[in-house]
Amino acid sequence: MKIVVVGNSVGLRVRPPIGKSYAVLLNSMENVDVINLSQTARLSKYFAINTDQILCYPADVVIINLGVVDLCSRPVPYWYNRMINRQGYTLIGRLVVYLNLKLVYSMRRWLVYLRLKMPWTTLREFRHNMSYILSRIKKEQTAEVIVLSINKPSSRVEYRLPGSIDRIEKGNEILQELCETHSSDYLPLHLDQLTDYPDGVHFSESGHQKVFDHIRDLLNL
Repeated sequence: MKIVVVGNSVGLRVRPPIGKSYAVLLNSMENVDVINLSQTARLSKYFAINTDQILCYPADVVIINLGVVDLCSRPVPYWYNRMINRQGYTLIGRLVVYLNLKLVYSMRRWLVYLRLKMPWTTLREFRHNMSYILSRIKKEQTAEVIVLSINKPSSRVEYRLPGSIDRIEKGNEILQELCETHSSDYLPLHLDQLTDYPDGVHFSESGHQKVFDHIRDLLNL
């Protein structure tokens, strides 16, 4: 069985960095081959534009793990985040970026309010992007599609990025509706924030294990 995972850092990182991600756990199973297309800070827009990156693999299952990067409130625009996180700066440039990041980090709650709690992707754009991704996959492949729910941010994340919880709850409603429309499986993850994603966003070892168990059970592996 070939499985393609589409997502952001939630599908990659283990917090704290001990143990294996659910994609690695799936890949360790007999007769299962996992291709993980997840990348840090990936938006749904990227995969809507580059859906061919998903379709080029003849997958039996596509797992979609998107949304938290899109829908959390942000202190700076996406273009600005990409600029200060790009590689190749000189020593002076890296110093300027470091000081800039420290400033944004210390003021991010107030910068979020200054930007009117805007995310990098509006709910309307998120619906459009996800609908396009699902429709392309279902039209051009016979793969079973599993869409994971977006982790509800912790109170700590909500304090720093106010407005995120409400938007992500609405984002999960959108994902559930789209899965019904496009004959895909919506997989709600009812996890414990303290133990399963202690940083408020990324899965811990136990969180990844539970996601793996849910997916394994759904696929009858």
